[in-house]
Amino acid sequence: MGFLVALGVLLGGRTTVHADFPCKGCVTIVPAGAAAGAPLLVALHGDDAGASSTLADWRAAAAAAGAVLLAPECPRDAGCAGSWWRWLQSKRHDPGWLAREVDTAIAALGPRRVVVAGFSGGASYLGWYVPTHADGIAAAAFVAGGNPYADRCPERKVPVRFDIGAEDRGMLEPFARPLRRWFEACGGHELVWEEVAGVGHLGMHAVLERGRARAVLAWLLRDR
Repeated sequence: MGFLVALGVLLGGRTTVHADFPCKGCVTIVPAGAAAGAPLLVALHGDDAGASSTLADWRAAAAAAGAVLLAPECPRDAGCAGSWWRWLQSKRHDPGWLAREVDTAIAALGPRRVVVAGFSGGASYLGWYVPTHADGIAAAAFVAGGNPYADRCPERKVPVRFDIGAEDRGMLEPFARPLRRWFEACGGHELVWEEVAGVGHLGMHAVLERGRARAVLAWLLRDR
């Protein structure tokens, strides 16, 4: 069933899960009863996790918010071996790939506000993507990761938040805190920083599923 046909089914009251759209390995979920112009959450998986991990983290939250969820799979046919940030550093990285896939989803679903989130290595990739594509992003969340890859501040100030386990020492100081300081140095960005007591790196998946994903998405979708 084609995507636009699937969208017609959705508008009849059913949630539509569309595999391999807009890209191979990617998953797009349009929740039942989603209104025209519903927001789009683009959520990037962590290293070697894939789109299924993204769905576990964000699917329930997106459905509750009436948001379309796009879970891209880092493109192996474009040289990605399962890690967004490693792909970014490779010679085969395509800097326009993710934006094109988002634009394809928007074209099929209609105009909508775009928010982004990333887990671990996906969050680190957003450390480059958010500053370099700020015009197309309403707000961004860095979960259990982040890294200041951009070489200049974005002209448009994007609201950003960080959610990370207080015991995630492998990500806190080497990566996430420097990205926070980078946004602070750029100035003008609405910024939230939350450390979850007693939680390590992979433990943030359970934290998201227990309700933090809903809280993060509500913040991303706030009217500003």
